[in-house]
Amino acid sequence: NTDCDDSTAEANPAETEICDTIDNDCDDAVDEGVTTPYYRDADGDGFGDVSRVTQACSLPTGYAANSEDCDDTNRNENPDADEICDGDDDDCDGTADEDDAIDARTWYADSDADGFGGTTITAVACEAPDGYVGNNDDCDDGESGNYPGAEEFCDDDDNDCDGTVDEADAEDARTWYRDSDGDGFGDRDEARAACDAPTGYVAASTDCDDDVRTTYPGAPETCDGEDDDCDAVIDEGVKNTYYRDADSDGYGNPGLSTDACSLPTGYVTNDDDCNDANASRNPTTAWYRDSDGDGYGSSTSRTQCEQPTGYVLNSEDCNDSTSSAYPGRTESCDGIDNDCDGDTDERNASGCRTYYYDYDNDSYGTSSSQCLCSGSGNYTATRSGDCYDYESDARPGQANYFTTSRGDTSYDYNCDGTASRRWTTSGRCTLDWTRCNERAGWDGSTPSCGNSKTYINGCDIGYPLCTDDTVSRTQACR
Repeated sequence: NTDCDDSTAEANPAETEICDTIDNDCDDAVDEGVTTPYYRDADGDGFGDVSRVTQACSLPTGYAANSEDCDDTNRNENPDADEICDGDDDDCDGTADEDDAIDARTWYADSDADGFGGTTITAVACEAPDGYVGNNDDCDDGESGNYPGAEEFCDDDDNDCDGTVDEADAEDARTWYRDSDGDGFGDRDEARAACDAPTGYVAASTDCDDDVRTTYPGAPETCDGEDDDCDAVIDEGVKNTYYRDADSDGYGNPGLSTDACSLPTGYVTNDDDCNDANASRNPTTAWYRDSDGDGYGSSTSRTQCEQPTGYVLNSEDCNDSTSSAYPGRTESCDGIDNDCDGDTDERNASGCRTYYYDYDNDSYGTSSSQCLCSGSGNYTATRSGDCYDYESDARPGQANYFTTSRGDTSYDYNCDGTASRRWTTSGRCTLDWTRCNERAGWDGSTPSCGNSKTYINGCDIGYPLCTDDTVSRTQACR
């Protein structure tokens, strides 16, 4: 073998190659097999780039003895570096942004996916895991509608997570109205917003008088001069209609009415009058049948306003079958009660005849007379001139019995002014008279009612006979 460098004792074919930049074994190769690989450390972080290696006996400047750098352009990324959340593998462990990164955050489970996390379930990571958010501000992570800044609603939840439930400014809060009188309807001028009705407040704002409990929309309208049902009309539908009663007969004029709560003076409740200027014409007017047309009616009646044909207002006719009988008509001798006074053919009736007082019924009367339709009582004679109305044998035209002077000259039998009398010869004639007591005598004189008797020509005159002021006598011959 030949020494390859005779100036250097460490270089000869028998030497073992050492890393000294000399070809120690003279094989024409320097430091072969004995160099150390060194890795480029461009970022000077003490860790080399595995892809940029050099062999050297000692560490070259800008190189590192290791190849552990994962990014030789960033001195903050190396195996000794702290992992941070930057999207890089700072500690060169093959994973970027591990959960143990020094600036990894705590993330909070957002179970209701409303962007706000709860406080009970957490995770530490550089980036939010699925279903996690960076805040724990949710007050109800089971309800997606409840989170800070959410619209508050009237649902018994703290929707906006401000610690208060159903505030007055809730999105669907209602306006409530003061109900001072407790009738269920409020005053529109006293309003409050709230989810639920405050004490003394109601939803309706339509009360027209919040001081009167019986006044509210839909209340029964009463006739009191108030708008009870709040429809801006007073006493509608409850007023009574009253009718003018000008003639004060209790019946009203259908053509003249007024509506009022109570009966006005001069009005009535009915409209039945047919003539309000005439108190005698109304539905209770009784019309009476006047069959004979004499202006006076019978007891047959009809009650109505207007006068029926053949009827009149009075029932004074005593005989509605003839027009010759009605009150005030002149009485006539026709067998009818013409003047309706209960009597027929009365004295002095039209067509009457003169009858004379004829006590002895000899067809001749005294001068006392009456105008009668027919003879009545003692007025039966149609002729007068009787000179002895107590003796039927004495009358005008009668022959005298005897004119000789026997002393019997007491009677003027033919009323010619000369008295003569002759008694019958068929025995003694006795004139029997019954005692008169104290009544008027048969001849109109006051009788002597003693016990004495008067005898004329053997005839026993006896005592006068009186029956109800009418003198009668019996004559017997024996």
